Amino acid sequence: MGAAILLLVLAFCVFIVSALGVFLPFLPGVPLAWFALFLYGYFTHFTTVSLTVVLVFLGLTALTFLIDVLGPLLGARQHHATRFGVAGVFFGTVIGVFMLGPLGIIIGPLLGAFLGELLGGRKSPEALRSAIGASLGILAGSFVKFAVLIAMFVAFVIALF
Repeated sequence: MGAAILLLVLAFCVFIVSALGVFLPFLPGVPLAWFALFLYGYFTHFTTVSLTVVLVFLGLTALTFLIDVLGPLLGARQHHATRFGVAGVFFGTVIGVFMLGPLGIIIGPLLGAFLGELLGGRKSPEALRSAIGASLGILAGSFVKFAVLIAMFVAFVIALF
């Protein structure tokens, strides 16, 4: 009984920390929450949280990875970015994360899109529009990650009762 309560408290703590990971890029929010769900299911022999639920959320977790990569790109494209701007988003994200840490996931795509558009011959207002699109893609991705995290938490709580 004591181990079950400890496992439950630990799972709730991990869910709380993972919620921060939606907004802080150095914390893998959704994967961390999925791992807590998986471990809870595993240690309870998937009687409380079924293997089906764990696998469905594994798929949604993988989707959030895809959205993290594609969100800024699609946002920039939606705001009529050129291929230079889209490439700038990609390289800006990668370089930004390595050079600026957590802020790099926000600043990198924004600066990358802006610089890419300028290198592609666009004027500053057009380049800024593409950069804002990349930022909106990041925000949309964060919204999707938060929605998946909330769904995972709700499924976990429902499974407990």
